[in-house]
Amino acid sequence: MKIDRRTLPKENYVDGGIVARQVFDIDISRYVIEYQAQVLINKETGRKHTAPFPKGVTQAVQYGNKIKAHAVYLSQYPLLTYKRVQEYFSDQLGIPVSEGSLHNCFYSLNSR
Repeated sequence: MKIDRRTLPKENYVDGGIVARQVFDIDISRYVIEYQAQVLINKETGRKHTAPFPKGVTQAVQYGNKIKAHAVYLSQYPLLTYKRVQEYFSDQLGIPVSEGSLHNCFYSLNSR
């Protein structure tokens, strides 16, 4: 930013360089990736064939590994209760997570 010289007393000035300040911040946001699989139906038998989804995509709606890892970190490192982790996800991130899902996150990441 530059100084508005009109606000200074009428004197003779030389450039003295700059002074810098930095602000570090975070932006935690959610995103949703939708995968779609083609379905073909045999005209004679009615049998359905569905294209495969990517590895690990097993449910119609599920949490990704980054959410799971974040939930586990919050419940294990600062030792927050599942209830407090639920409130954080809901209030700060707009992501409702049940206590059962948090429990599953912990065990799914630790069973690898």
